[in-house]
Amino acid sequence: MAVSTYLRIGAAVLVANGLSACYEYAPMQRSTTTNPRIEILLTDRGRVDLMPQLGQGVLSFEGTLDGRQDSSYVVRVAEVTYINRQTNRWSGEAITVTQESVRDIRVRRLSRARTFVVVATSVGAGVAFILSRGLLGFGSGSSDPGQPPPPQGQ
Repeated sequence: MAVSTYLRIGAAVLVANGLSACYEYAPMQRSTTTNPRIEILLTDRGRVDLMPQLGQGVLSFEGTLDGRQDSSYVVRVAEVTYINRQTNRWSGEAITVTQESVRDIRVRRLSRARTFVVVATSVGAGVAFILSRGLLGFGSGSSDPGQPPPPQGQ
């Protein structure tokens, strides 16, 4: 593989890890933004109540909060996590969840500390790679051409 292929693969891995590492879930406050990305952790009763819609053994699910009433939430589901930690992607199907089914609701938000760590690590790795490969055009500093190679065939 060419060096450029390795660079592209490395950049893709850094970007994928960096984007996922930059977010965290925090407890939902009453005055959240419109249609926030949330994670709902279910109670045992919630697992049973939502089994027809989400399947068996659901631990939590993520999605966009589409509406809120006094005793329920309407969520457009993006991903479901099961008790065995496997996940399943969804394409925004709406589900109504009662408050009795919810153990905890958390809102996804940008984590400045995680973002700083990811950016600093990525920049450091890039600088280390460039310096270790001599890609800036600086030579080794040796001006001595050394001994010429021996003649061939003799």
